[in-house]
Amino acid sequence: KLIGTTKPTIASVRDKTHWNATNIKPRNPVTLGLCSEADLEKAVALARPRAGTVAPQYHDESDHAE
Repeated sequence: KLIGTTKPTIASVRDKTHWNATNIKPRNPVTLGLCSEADLEKAVALARPRAGTVAPQYHDESDHAE
């Protein structure tokens, strides 16, 4: 939903049958200007339960008492 393309195109990229598959590299859609960081985070949050994954837990070292 973030990037306007067709389902067949997405499928061909995923299974590496796209005509340009050898040149396709993973890129951050935010840095490419395709969507905002907020839109990407929202899409990831919605997709996580469907994919069966959990968000990574980041620990700030300053939170730990010495």
